[in-house]
This record gives sequence, C-alpha cells and structure tokens, in this order.
Amino acid sequence: MLEYVLIAAAAAAGALAWQAGLREAAALSLERAPLAVPGLPGELAGLRLLHLSDLHLRRRSRLVPLLRVVSDAHPDLVVITGDLIGGRGGIDRSASFLEAISAYPLYCCPGNADYVRDGGRRLDFDLWRRCGAQVLINQAQPLGRSPAWIAGVDDPHRRRDDLAAALAPVPAEAFLILLAHSPDIIFRPGAARPQLTLCGHTHGGQVCLPGGWPPYAHVRAGRRYASGVHPQGRGVLVVSRGVGTTRLPVRLFCPPQAVLWTLHPA
Repeated sequence: MLEYVLIAAAAAAGALAWQAGLREAAALSLERAPLAVPGLPGELAGLRLLHLSDLHLRRRSRLVPLLRVVSDAHPDLVVITGDLIGGRGGIDRSASFLEAISAYPLYCCPGNADYVRDGGRRLDFDLWRRCGAQVLINQAQPLGRSPAWIAGVDDPHRRRDDLAAALAPVPAEAFLILLAHSPDIIFRPGAARPQLTLCGHTHGGQVCLPGGWPPYAHVRAGRRYASGVHPQGRGVLVVSRGVGTTRLPVRLFCPPQAVLWTLHPA
C-alpha cells in the first residue's frame, strides 16, 4: 500500500513541477541593469543595449511578450545572439519579429537552431537582412557613427565560427563588441580582443536546482558560463539565459531573460 502512495505522491509532485515549469517559461519580463565595460568610449557611455538570445519562435504566442519587451525597453541598440527559429514556422515568425522591431538598430548572429530545417525549408539569412537586421556571419562593421565596431561569428557550438575573419577588418585601437551564439567562443584565438562579448545558447541550464544552479549547461566552457557577466580577456563576457526553451517547454529556477544593459566605463 505504501508503495502506491509513494508513486501517487511522486506523480503529483511531477505534475506540479511541470505546471510550475510551464508558468516560469512563459514569465518573460524586461530586466534593466548597468554594465561596466573596460575601455568604453565616452560616446557610448549610457548606451542602452537590449540583449536577446535563444528566442526559439515555435509558437506565434511568443511574439506578443517579445514585442512588449522591446517596446518597454526602447533601446538604443538591439542585439540577438542566435537561435531565433528551431521549429516549424520559426523562419516566418523570426522574420515577422525582426521586421516589427526594425525601427531600432538591430544586429544578430546565427545559432545552431537557425540551421534546423523548418517544414523542409532552410533559413536564408538574406531574409533577416530584408527584414532590417544586420546579420554578422564571421564579419565586422563600424557601429553606426560611433568610434566602435561590432562583429559577429557563425555558430561556435557547431564550430562554424571564424573569429579571425570576423576580427580582420577591425582597427587595433577600436572598441569592439562581439556577438557569438555560444560562450565556447572563449576558446578561439583572438577571443580576448573584444571589450564586450555577448552570448547565449546555454538557456542558463533551463531546468535548474533551487538557487539557479544548472546541472548541465551544454557548453565546453562548463557550468560556470551558464549565465551571467564574466571577465574575459581585457573586457567582459555576458551570457544570457535566453528567452525560449528547447526540448522541454519548461524552465525551473531559471526564468527567461531579456536585459536592457546601460553601458558605462569600468
């Protein structure tokens, strides 16, 4: 009899955890935080940079809270570090989202899920460019009229990245922001060059233990780099917990994340 009671209790606890995980995964809200960046030019002090990652736009219902976040942030710059798609309909929804926020300066790089087939289709990154995004795939360009550059690499998780090619045109003295899908970019030669590196991919662990400790982060860099701000070379590395989910549609002790960083000199 006791065995059946324990089984029923475990099943009830599992159902409650599942429902809690679904609610947490849907609880996207805008975070605002300062970010100290070494070598930040005075012209960029106070820049409001919205960092999004791992959107995984499988359902149209995800678009509404995302658009609300961008509207609430009213950023000076939006960067997206990959995995906009990753399921049927994701290509079209990613295009709709990018087009809807294209009034803001918008830069992105690909993630591993952006190469997944979507109903027999593969993403043509020119689609994102036509929607107003600057898609940086192992390349760099000046950041508007500021004395800074922004670079982006292809997906480091699948070793598609070529950091050397991305950094080649950047002047040695220039302030540099680097977009990369995975924090595993830190293992590449030249990874210490950017003053600010923005990544995602880990989902913060997605299903964590109380306190946000991730049993698994899905990166060679290890659980230390599951999320947060870390020293990196002569700058800082920022790893987002991401917006969406993968495999399981739940999050536990690891809420979705969209951060409006206000940059200031370290």
